[in-house]
Amino acid sequence: MNLTMKIDLDLVVIADEETHTFNAFFQEFPEVIADGSTKEEAISNLLHVFPCYLNQQRKKQSAFQHSAKNVNVNTLSFKTTIA
Repeated sequence: MNLTMKIDLDLVVIADEETHTFNAFFQEFPEVIADGSTKEEAISNLLHVFPCYLNQQRKKQSAFQHSAKNVNVNTLSFKTTIA
C-alpha cells in the first residue's frame, strides 16, 4: 500500500565559496542535505534523496509492525532561501 502526501517545505540553498558548490536542505529537515555544482543540481539531488529519507523514517517507525508502507512524495512545494 502506498501513501501519497503533499508537503509544504522551506528550501534553503547555501553557496560554499571555498568548494564552489551549493548545499540544499529543507529547513524542517536539516539532517537531509544534498550538494551540487549548481543550485539546480543541489535542488535536484535533494529532491531525489528526500523521498528515500522519508521511506527510511517510515520503516524505522514500522519496525515492530509486519509490513512497512512506502511513501511516495508526488508533490513538493517550497519557498527558496538562497544564501
